[in-house]
Amino acid sequence: MLSRKVKMLPHEYLPKEYELSVYVDADMLIKRSLTQLLKDLHEDTLFAACRHSYWASVKEEIQDLLNKKMVDEQQIQQQWQRYVEWGFEDNLGISENGLHNDDRVIQLMELWCDEYLNGCLRDLVSLMPCMFQTDFMPYFLFIEMDIRNNNFVEVMRHKVDI
Repeated sequence: MLSRKVKMLPHEYLPKEYELSVYVDADMLIKRSLTQLLKDLHEDTLFAACRHSYWASVKEEIQDLLNKKMVDEQQIQQQWQRYVEWGFEDNLGISENGLHNDDRVIQLMELWCDEYLNGCLRDLVSLMPCMFQTDFMPYFLFIEMDIRNNNFVEVMRHKVDI
């Protein structure tokens, strides 16, 4: 839970003079410099992430979590109903989250963190509805790169010692 808080609220942990932060999950190994990837971002991009490798929508992620019994069904249905009440139509896609930039992101990030902490504790479920709720989509960019098959990072399985 702490790693998600750092991911969602980098402005609370990094000095103000940083213009950009890049979140790298613990299961990712950086294979080469991310400089070129960052240079390719449009100047209006305030948050960028790769499209999800498996799911095309938040509802697909929710269904997978329910199938795997990783979330409380009643809690996630209440969370989904809140997004429906916001007017969220689930046609924005879903991302594997990563890059964000600029102070204008703070409103989005704080809402995202609140939704995460008060929802099912799966960050992918709440990000796109929060982008919708804060009218953030014009500042978001899907990086058209497979997060599991690219030149920049390698995704590895978490090692668990028992």
